[in-house]
Amino acid sequence: QKYLQTRKMLELTYYKGYRQVIEAEYKQEWVHIDPLLTPPEQRTWVDMLTNFSLEKIKTWLYNEFLQVNDPYPDPGLVRI
Repeated sequence: QKYLQTRKMLELTYYKGYRQVIEAEYKQEWVHIDPLLTPPEQRTWVDMLTNFSLEKIKTWLYNEFLQVNDPYPDPGLVRI
């Protein structure tokens, strides 16, 4: 039971300098999202990467990830 609680607690960590900070009291439930891009999104990304459109990439990432509300997507899926 303690092992499972510790694993759950380690899903969300912060860093202060080089030190890892773990919040023991915060209970987070993740929501599942589809980590794969749709075909139109894939074409958009290929176009942005081919043309080195850094501002378009930045705007896309900001629009996609700064609008996320609680409950948050699983961090393992977001890393994909």
